[in-house]
Amino acid sequence: MLKKMLINWCIFFLLSSTSILKSQAQGVPVGGCKIWTSEGWVEVPCDTPQPPVYNPPSIDDEAMRLNDLTSHFNALLGQLSVYEIPNIGDLYSAATPSTIDDLRQRVDHLYIETAFYKERRYWKYEKNTEDLIYVRNILPELRSKNITLKDNLNTAPERLKKAEVQRDQILEKVYIEEHIAYYLWNNAEIMEYEMVQAKADVKWTIYELLPNDRKVAFIEAIGGCCFKFKQELPVIPIKVVAQILPTPIRATASNFEPYLKPRSIEGSIEVKLKAFDDLRTVLNFVSDKIPSQEKSLAVFVKEIVPLRKNNESLLERLQTYESPLEKAQELISDAEQRILTAQVNQEVSAKNLLILAAGTFTWNQIKNDIVIPEIEKILKKNGLLYGLKGMAMIDQIRKNPQKFIPKVGPLKDIERLIETEKKVLSIEENFESYSLAAANANAQIGTKESDKLVEQVFLSLGKQATDIMRTASGSIEGPLGQIARVIMERGP
Repeated sequence: MLKKMLINWCIFFLLSSTSILKSQAQGVPVGGCKIWTSEGWVEVPCDTPQPPVYNPPSIDDEAMRLNDLTSHFNALLGQLSVYEIPNIGDLYSAATPSTIDDLRQRVDHLYIETAFYKERRYWKYEKNTEDLIYVRNILPELRSKNITLKDNLNTAPERLKKAEVQRDQILEKVYIEEHIAYYLWNNAEIMEYEMVQAKADVKWTIYELLPNDRKVAFIEAIGGCCFKFKQELPVIPIKVVAQILPTPIRATASNFEPYLKPRSIEGSIEVKLKAFDDLRTVLNFVSDKIPSQEKSLAVFVKEIVPLRKNNESLLERLQTYESPLEKAQELISDAEQRILTAQVNQEVSAKNLLILAAGTFTWNQIKNDIVIPEIEKILKKNGLLYGLKGMAMIDQIRKNPQKFIPKVGPLKDIERLIETEKKVLSIEENFESYSLAAANANAQIGTKESDKLVEQVFLSLGKQATDIMRTASGSIEGPLGQIARVIMERGP
């Protein structure tokens, strides 16, 4: 029963859908039909035979797109022709592109050359802008320099003459100051030798007469074989070398004109053609600006070039004076430094000289008051004096000590020699008291030996050097300072 109902339903459905083209038209009388013709829908009786099917002609979309884009491209070429862009002349004479790919290659080529030309022109615009700023600033400087050069050239002969006179005067002063420093240093060297000799006369005379069993202990007690006064070192002038700085470059980051071509942009031909709008905007802007910039630059350059040449000519003429003037000024500056150095060395050497002289006076006083009298007594008691006295005796003992040693047995009155040895060994600890005694003795009387030392102190020294020493004597403290002032009183 159910199967029979399904079959009846299918038959009803097929009968109701057999009208394919013959269907009742909407909005027409009942029983009317519509059919499709080349003129559109047409009303016909429902029993009219069906006409053949009409197919409209197909449209070539690719050809239409190529034609449209080519027209756009040619119009763009015409717009760009006013800029005289290099390397695109072949695009104007080329045949119409036959494919989209052919057109795409031409668009890419045009874009690369146009973008590269735009970059170079914009660089030119920026450089002109910088150059205009530069020439506007440099022109007043050149004018000012021109005036300065003319003034310097007018005064150069007189300035050179004055500098040469000053140079000669200061070099003469250098000669004087350095000679004073040298003589003070040289006299200090002589006085150092004299002090070493005086100290050796005291200590080595005792040493030569001592028994062998006491000599080693004596050497250890006096702290070595000799005495050396350490002078202060003279000042060495320090020359300051000026640092040469590199000259800064005037231009900015746009120093170099662009030389690398850009790449084409990605996208369809429509996108690429649209990108030319920005390039044309920039080209239009710089094309208006660059001619006026170059016109302004030409006006500035017209004044700057001859002004620079004139400045160079003035500078060349000025150099004939400036070069010797600079040399004279360098000599003056160097001479001033040498004078300062010499004056410092004068003070140092003058103080050294007086301290060494005071030490020499002290050791001579010890030798004359302690060593010589005691040794004379000892040798006289041993019959070994040989008629010698004072420094003559000291010299002979140091030259030939065996002559003053008994051939048999020790020296008589050896205890006196040992006591003298102890006094000599105590001198270093009590040097100030001995110096004070020497100062008093030299202030009261002048011996032949001390007169000779005073003469050596002031050897080859003039008034200026003596005044320097007098100033230096005031800075020496204690007994040595007193002796130094006594020496100055006995000087010229």
